[in-house]
Amino acid sequence: MAGEVDLLKPGAMQVLDVTEATSIEYSGGRYKKRMLYKIFSLLSLISSFTIFIMVVSWCEAIFDGYPLENEYLLTLAAPIIWVSFDLFRGDLASPARIQYNFSDGESKEINGELPDGILHTGSLLFLMFGLLLVTIFVMDWVTKRTPLIGDIFGWSLLGFIVYILLQLLILMFRVDGEVAGIESFDVPDGLTHMYFATMSLRSNLPLIQIEKQITSRELDEIRERLLRHETIISSVVSASDIFEAPSPSLGVLAIRVSTETIMRHACDNIGITWKPNARPTLESYVQRYGSKQELDSRIRSYLENIREMGNRAAHDFNLDWGEFKISLDQFCEIVSWYSDSFDSKHESE
Repeated sequence: MAGEVDLLKPGAMQVLDVTEATSIEYSGGRYKKRMLYKIFSLLSLISSFTIFIMVVSWCEAIFDGYPLENEYLLTLAAPIIWVSFDLFRGDLASPARIQYNFSDGESKEINGELPDGILHTGSLLFLMFGLLLVTIFVMDWVTKRTPLIGDIFGWSLLGFIVYILLQLLILMFRVDGEVAGIESFDVPDGLTHMYFATMSLRSNLPLIQIEKQITSRELDEIRERLLRHETIISSVVSASDIFEAPSPSLGVLAIRVSTETIMRHACDNIGITWKPNARPTLESYVQRYGSKQELDSRIRSYLENIREMGNRAAHDFNLDWGEFKISLDQFCEIVSWYSDSFDSKHESE
């Protein structure tokens, strides 16, 4: 959300009652043109650093008439590159957002940051320090050419700017203490934190409680199916998180982690080994297993769906209980396949 908001104007402050929303959708920052966005993000950071190291030479050329070396003329493009990307980066990517949908068909969105926000923040820091150098140079230049009143004004302005810059730096790295036993520096901010806070509020609504009760009855049936393979499930630490997850997305993430563990055991059982520094994923487990032993197409389809659902859950947090139940059903089938294919005695993690 760009621009400043005058809170004194009518309607500037709006209250959003999240308990009235029929559904809430979260979407992380997305690339529209990934390669271009990555390239210009890096160029923007390099440009801001170039501005920082060249700003004194530029000031000397402007105010004192010193010649600028020919090899430094290309550095004059740095401000143009930074400003251009800052103006048009929104055309190359879309920000993270939370969308609240209401029963009357109206929806409201809260937008967050664009991807690679750390790089943009880093470039802003270089520009901030560059501005400080410009201020020092200009104040020195002015005080040498103005009477006492100009000196006082110049140094006062310099002190004010330094104070503002220090306040900004302190604000960026300050830790305000503990919040309910958790260091405030470790508390997540931004839209992710807002999304989970919203879901926590909605979970206490009567309608949501009824929906959970209906869902719980369906999940109990699936739980009983899994308990038939208790030896296998007990060897998968993350399986206990599946039924305790507060949201469908977190439940699907637990399903994906549990599926990875089962496929890792399956690979171990047929003699597949990995390099010590390897970090295999569910996809690599499935590929390696399929290269050594035939994998039923139905099970392969379930594995692929759980992988895709897990990716979506990790990125957007927008899965519903129906999708969670589908993933859980497929996870049960994978557990049954594993039980039929291998001895159910495995080492626990």
